[in-house]
Amino acid sequence: MPVRILWGEHDQWQPLVYAQRLAEDIPGTRLTVIPGAGHFVMEDAPERVTEEILGFLAD
Repeated sequence: MPVRILWGEHDQWQPLVYAQRLAEDIPGTRLTVIPGAGHFVMEDAPERVTEEILGFLAD
């Protein structure tokens, strides 16, 4: 099953290395790092999150 992980580039609560490890552990995962976003990606970059979700659903 395809999985998309969206992660804030500047997340200080959960470092990017956690996202990379999670993506490696889940087969079929694509990790997308959102530039300039922190832990609350949906608040920091709502347009980009929407774009990524719509793209994921279209695949």
